[in-house]
Amino acid sequence: MRRTDCGNKERDSMTCEQIQKEKLRKQKERDNMTCEQTQKKGKEKLRKQKDRAMQFKNRVAFATKFMVRFHHNIGNAINPATQETHRNGQLYYIDTAVATELRMTHKQKRS
Repeated sequence: MRRTDCGNKERDSMTCEQIQKEKLRKQKERDNMTCEQTQKKGKEKLRKQKDRAMQFKNRVAFATKFMVRFHHNIGNAINPATQETHRNGQLYYIDTAVATELRMTHKQKRS
C-alpha cells in the first residue's frame, strides 16, 4: 500500500513498511545521542524555525509596501482565488500565507 497524502515527495514514494523502518532507524539514532548532541540538534532546529519566521515577516513587509504603494484598499486588491494582484496591467503572485496575513492586519487597522 502506498501513501500519497504526505506532501513529501521522498516519503510519498515509500511503502508503509519502508516508512516504519525509517521511523525505527530515526528512533535508534535519537536513543544513541548524547545530551550535548541532542541540545545541539534542538538549537539548530530552533534557529531554522526563527529563520523561517523572519523570512515570512520580510515577505509580509515587502508585500505590504507594494500593496500600499499601488492600491488603496489592500483587502480587495488581492484576488482571493488566484492570490494575484495587478500593477500597470501586470499580474503579481502573492504567497497565500502572506495574502492572509495582509488581509488580517488590514481588517484590524480598519476596525
